[in-house]
Amino acid sequence: MKKTLIAAAVVAGLAGVAQAESSVTLYGIVDGGLAYTYSKGLKADNSYAGKGAKVKSFAVSQDGAAASRFGLKGQEDLGNGLNAIFQLEGGFNLATGASASGEDLTKNGPLFARKAIIGLSGEGFGTLTAGRQNDVVDELAKGDVFGGNFGDDYSAFGALQGRSNSVVRYISPDLAGLKLGLSWSGDHKKVTDAAGDVDKTKADKLAAIATFDVDGLGLSAGYIYQRTNDGSDRAVNKQYSLGLEYDFEVLKVFARFERQKVEKADLKVVLGKVVSGGFLFGDVLGASEFKSYNYALGVALPVSESGTVLAGWQYTTGKYNGNDDAVRYNLFRVGYAESLSKRTTAYVYGGYGYAKQNGLGHTPKLGTVSIGLNHKF
Repeated sequence: MKKTLIAAAVVAGLAGVAQAESSVTLYGIVDGGLAYTYSKGLKADNSYAGKGAKVKSFAVSQDGAAASRFGLKGQEDLGNGLNAIFQLEGGFNLATGASASGEDLTKNGPLFARKAIIGLSGEGFGTLTAGRQNDVVDELAKGDVFGGNFGDDYSAFGALQGRSNSVVRYISPDLAGLKLGLSWSGDHKKVTDAAGDVDKTKADKLAAIATFDVDGLGLSAGYIYQRTNDGSDRAVNKQYSLGLEYDFEVLKVFARFERQKVEKADLKVVLGKVVSGGFLFGDVLGASEFKSYNYALGVALPVSESGTVLAGWQYTTGKYNGNDDAVRYNLFRVGYAESLSKRTTAYVYGGYGYAKQNGLGHTPKLGTVSIGLNHKF
């Protein structure tokens, strides 16, 4: 009798699955070309190397208009306007074919390092997801004419935003042009050994953003709070950002402001990007605090039905341990994108940046010129 009931339940479940409306899509981007890059006074990772150091490279490029990737995404209609959704996305190095991590194409990473989520979505509900994904500021912030591409590795913006593991994220539906987003990721551990000694680790990242769109105007205000505490070392890092976009139809203008505050001695800023090790532009490894203010202006100018010119300027001023204007950084970028079809775009771009630090005695510089092709499938 029990076996009969179980079999009936399984059959009923399978019938429900067969009747439910669902879809799965395979998608991806392949992006590559040729690029020449150079730097003076910097290492290959753009950290400080000293006067006289030079790096030159000419090779197959990637991550020009967008990072190469492949993925699966799907949804199932649960009724009442609600859908179950999932998305699995991995990156790859076009030059080598190797799987790439979500943030660095030169390093191998998990198969779905870019995104691995499951959640619920509905027109009146919004979107709630959990898994590895971008925080809401990284996802929704406005004011970047290049959209996080075209030499974004040289940008000083977004040191704290990006992908994280174990993210819970909610983005509201459109509320008369207003959209709200909130995400949290964390790692809390408490280990007690046989002797009764307790080892605690806490790591939290909270991101919140509000955006507003109406009649060609787009605004955003975002905040990120990041805390780490492993018992012996505690740090609180913060990022505030404002973004503006306005479409005049004949051209579109962009503006963005960002303030970052980093409180951890073993972090460094590589042209604004926080990584492990020290600080950029000088021997300030012992710095206990780093603050920066980032400003950006940009313009997108359509020059034909299929071609657009992009241009942008960024300026960063930063200080460590209370030293005003300890670091000053300028970045200039220009690009052109030509749509060859709905899925294929050819592009060319160039970027040039230089930085100054009090007492350094010389000016580190870097630049790149690239031409490439981007195809979506």
